[in-house]
Amino acid sequence: MRPEGRGDRPAQPLVLRREVFGGILFDPVDGTHLELDAAGFEVVRGWLVDGREPTTSEARDFVASVRREMPTLGPGARRVRARLELPAMPEARHASVLASPTLVDLQVTRRCTMGCPQCYASSEPEGAHMALSDAARVLGEVAAAGTCQLAIGGGEPLLHPDIVPILELAHDLGLVPNLTTTGLGLTPHVLDALARSCGAVALSLEDVGAGFRERRKAGFAFFEASLAKLRAHAIRTVFQVTLSGENLPRLPAIVDYCLGVPELYGVIFLAHKPVGRGEGYDTPLSAVHPDELYPWLREAFLRLVGHTKVGYDCCLTPGIAGIDVELGFGEREQLEGCSAARSSVGVSTDLDVVPCTFLTHRPLGNLRSRSLLDIWQGPEATAFRAELDALGDGNAACRTCRLRDACLGGCPEWDLVRCTRDG
Repeated sequence: MRPEGRGDRPAQPLVLRREVFGGILFDPVDGTHLELDAAGFEVVRGWLVDGREPTTSEARDFVASVRREMPTLGPGARRVRARLELPAMPEARHASVLASPTLVDLQVTRRCTMGCPQCYASSEPEGAHMALSDAARVLGEVAAAGTCQLAIGGGEPLLHPDIVPILELAHDLGLVPNLTTTGLGLTPHVLDALARSCGAVALSLEDVGAGFRERRKAGFAFFEASLAKLRAHAIRTVFQVTLSGENLPRLPAIVDYCLGVPELYGVIFLAHKPVGRGEGYDTPLSAVHPDELYPWLREAFLRLVGHTKVGYDCCLTPGIAGIDVELGFGEREQLEGCSAARSSVGVSTDLDVVPCTFLTHRPLGNLRSRSLLDIWQGPEATAFRAELDALGDGNAACRTCRLRDACLGGCPEWDLVRCTRDG
């Protein structure tokens, strides 16, 4: 099977990048992410970059295993975006750090006309757009850093007057953006661009029916109309479900709705953060005792897992840690604690690089004066990682937990979700 691109474009290149432990191989066609040890990295490098077929039985067996893990590779040649050098990185006691971000979350605009009460970006109808020249600078930096995934958000990114050129430029650089939208701006021209260039498009779903309008001002009928437009253009669609103390009881109804959507590409659960307009709107899940929270999460995951892909943001990790064994998270699907400045960063409309898009008040540097890799290796990022390293040290339960280096003790900025070990 040969990988298919969108429209008349070929499939985007694989990403191969060196890491301290060996390296990463990423397939943007389906999001498959493989971690390779040092020997495996050299085999894959020789095979995919240098064009050398494996000569030993062990190497041939390894290549065969990679093909099984990445079925879109097929028998033919595939372009590779390779980053083979390994910069010097500071050591971390618990919060291990990659050589460069694998995910960059790009805020292309602060503009949105909806005025949703929980908007973490505090978007406004007259919010500023990122200049196209600045977007080109950021995308160039992201590609050069060997980044695997690009997330585009706002504000409402589809209100950006240059959103189509931005998507096309990302594609030309070998990047596959994922985009989050309210549904505003889904014109035929934009829908065609999303179908050509995006890996998936996300819609937010914090309630269903009449309760939806309390959180998303356009209402549920508009949400369903947006979903229909994406489905009609065969665009992979993901639902992002932000959970708070207030809407947690609506989780079964949300899951029921998800189960009724055929060919839904995925559901991602997010923990509510008290930032932006959301600071005064809902309460974090830490207000819910683990004995109450875990049954809600367990039921939702187990019901959805046979229907679609199920994921969660790193902020929710302490809430998943108590049911990781039951949900089947083992060696191949390890829990991941806070990824901020460890495997991901955000970039604001002003080109500030931030640990994550919720921490805009803690810039690590600006791309107008420094490169992304310089910021990634800089003192501000190193200091932030030191906080992550120390986070679990203040909690006796964390210090003795088998998941200490995976969970990292939660979010360094807010108390977002409680763990059974300290509940």
